[in-house]
Amino acid sequence: MKTDWKIPHSLQYENAVLGAALEGGFEEAVELGVQSDHFHGALHKKVWDAAVKLSEQNNEVNYLTVRDQSEGAGMLLNNLCSEGYPSSMLSYYYPKLEEVRVKRSVFERYWNALENFKEDLPSKELLNRLESDFYEVTKSSAGVRDQKTGWKSLVEVLEEASKGGLPSNGCKTGIGAIDAILRGFKPGSMNTIAARPGCGKSALAVQLMLEAAQRDEHVVYFTYEMPFAQIGERLLGNLTGEDIGWYKESGKGDIRKIATGASTLTRLPITIEDQPSINVNRIRSMARRLTKQKNVKLFIVDYLQIVPPAYRNQNKVVEVSEISRTLKMAAMETGVPFVTLSQMNRMIDMSDREPSLSDIRESGAIEQDSDSVSFLHQPDRDDQTRVNFIVRKNRHGKTGKAELEWTRWNGRFRGIDKSHEEGNKSPI
Repeated sequence: MKTDWKIPHSLQYENAVLGAALEGGFEEAVELGVQSDHFHGALHKKVWDAAVKLSEQNNEVNYLTVRDQSEGAGMLLNNLCSEGYPSSMLSYYYPKLEEVRVKRSVFERYWNALENFKEDLPSKELLNRLESDFYEVTKSSAGVRDQKTGWKSLVEVLEEASKGGLPSNGCKTGIGAIDAILRGFKPGSMNTIAARPGCGKSALAVQLMLEAAQRDEHVVYFTYEMPFAQIGERLLGNLTGEDIGWYKESGKGDIRKIATGASTLTRLPITIEDQPSINVNRIRSMARRLTKQKNVKLFIVDYLQIVPPAYRNQNKVVEVSEISRTLKMAAMETGVPFVTLSQMNRMIDMSDREPSLSDIRESGAIEQDSDSVSFLHQPDRDDQTRVNFIVRKNRHGKTGKAELEWTRWNGRFRGIDKSHEEGNKSPI
């Protein structure tokens, strides 16, 4: 019988994850799921445990602070520091380290099973021990929801509804014609809004952010097209009704209103992330952390097709599918709605017809993952003040059309009274 088995481990992956964590990525590592048992090396474990202890004491985690808490690990820390593992590599190396950790856990359980034979235990006891050991391996990666708790929560909701109905639990847009169809963006949902360039999808997203923030609902806006300052100007224009572009060019406008608006915006619960290097795994990690820290009620991503993927692939459709699925998982994990903006295929530019689900660029996975899919469409290209908001898919309600008036110079949308609805009939 072969006995020269080697315990599965990877010094390369352990160094990379630990080094990236100490280069400013400790919080992200924790959010990804890194724990002490990810490290096989005793010194690696010691350094990680020291980092955890520092974090629990609200101290900064870096090479210097960890060194003081990790006696005997100086050489390891020197090596990690000289290699210079960037925190951006965590999303790449963590899955590889997790794969090794699972293999090591399985190896150890099999080894324990063999060791149990030395005790000459009854077969029933051997099976019980084996089942228990492997349950410990699988439960962390394939957790099972407590069914009784799940049903109890549902019954409690139904009992509350019997008292006269429940208040809407969706994040409202603040535009009555749209809310009449969508009934708000539901917790844990992914909601895609698609449009051709220049049809106002970013302007609408800014208005959604402002509406939620004015209700004291914290909003996080991930922007990959415009820097912080441009988003801020759009917020200011929408809030005040002033033409901020014209004011910057001419110095003319209601300066008192603009100053008051700027002061108001600084106090609203808004977080704007304009770092183009934030990939989709980082969005997911940040969403989990920010939801806990700031009680976020809405995430906005502008826009989906240019979010950096976790891993580069020559096939753009595969990349977009992975991005879409990861954003959907982030919404479900946090219980917070995501609004993801999306580009449309160029073919729509060759037609005056209303858009359909197949017009979303790299659309397959986006259609599938989204709880709602809506389009901004200008029925008359000569009249840029009129825009239709068309809901083509809505898992939580009906589909329909809302006619909007768009004031381009300050980015405001408002509903027009003669809005139409399509009811429950599928547009496809």
